[in-house]
Amino acid sequence: MKRGNCSKRRINGIRLIQDDTFLSVNRMLWGVYLVSLCGVVSLSFQARRLVSPAVKVLLAFSGLSIGIIATAFVLTNFAHGIWASRFLVNVFYLAIVALVTFGAVRWFAGSDLTKLLLLITLIGYVMFGLAAIDHANWRYTSNWAGTHSLAKWFVTHNLYNGYGQYFEADAPLLGMASNEGITARPLSCNMGYIIPRLSSGDDQFWFSAAALPRSQKPQFVVFDQADLKWARCTIKSFGNPAMKLKHGALDIWVYRHDLSQQLIMARDDFKHKWMLMNIANNRKAITKVGTTLGVNSEWAQNAYTWLLKKGIAQ
Repeated sequence: MKRGNCSKRRINGIRLIQDDTFLSVNRMLWGVYLVSLCGVVSLSFQARRLVSPAVKVLLAFSGLSIGIIATAFVLTNFAHGIWASRFLVNVFYLAIVALVTFGAVRWFAGSDLTKLLLLITLIGYVMFGLAAIDHANWRYTSNWAGTHSLAKWFVTHNLYNGYGQYFEADAPLLGMASNEGITARPLSCNMGYIIPRLSSGDDQFWFSAAALPRSQKPQFVVFDQADLKWARCTIKSFGNPAMKLKHGALDIWVYRHDLSQQLIMARDDFKHKWMLMNIANNRKAITKVGTTLGVNSEWAQNAYTWLLKKGIAQ
């Protein structure tokens, strides 16, 4: 046997031993952390009579919220889309709030065991949190998920204003990656229409109330190539592009005119279609309730339809 092969086998064997050792230590640390966490939770329930009503409400809210979110992720298909990840973050925030609050209340009045479990839990929380951040090494790079290189690509192709998918194209981050040189507003593809993505407060922040600058410069729409629904929505709302370009896994469709007016029209069409669908669904629901109660629900359907059309009801 050649000496080089022996050396390689020896190195590979050492690496395997190191990996196994690291895995064993990691599992042991996780075990200690989880045992301590369960102990803190158990002690917090035992000590609930000794804390103030405000702390009880905070702990109860944290526990209930964590339980509901965890149940939704584990037992239902709630997490079928990446948008659901925003709710999962609450679990970690509420967990540390609950732990610190309980620790602050019980630190001086609690036993040595309580203090030990609290310290292990808090240290473990920080340690595993840092390990998770280190594992997701994209957090340390300026080219977050390719956003920086995409921004440079836009500048190279003289494209500074446009629209894109919120997560898949990282539209809200293109401005940061280009030092605010590029304005890319996040959109949604809903019911066949391209519409401003204004479903929550953070989306309002990213999209902004101000319109894109009106000019004859080309505008782009960027979306994931694999998302065929987005291609259909874009054509329905904006028509066929002047150019179809690609960058990695993204499609970049370029238009030679301002898209804001078409976006407003698409949004209005979407709102009208959604209102009609909402009215139809609510009339069906009211009919079922009336049938169950044995009463005529026609008046209720007409009244609620009027309220929906006027924008008074939702």
